[in-house]
Amino acid sequence: MRRQAYKPQAVKRVYIPKDGTDKMRPLGIPSFEDKIVQDVISGILTEIYEPIFLDTSYGFRPERDCHDALKALNSIIGT
Repeated sequence: MRRQAYKPQAVKRVYIPKDGTDKMRPLGIPSFEDKIVQDVISGILTEIYEPIFLDTSYGFRPERDCHDALKALNSIIGT
């Protein structure tokens, strides 16, 4: 990663049937190695940017989800 020498493998493209129709929809399946790299990079970026986010930000953050956002909204509206 540091040397910028990592080359991701091609994503395997599989077509699966759509519900209620005879059409197919594409589904991309990354390799196991690419999933590991994505997870490690995600952890690094989370450590860097998590302290910068506002306390009122809820999207795609650890230990926060849409239910927490709705609870905060209800407490603000309810008072």
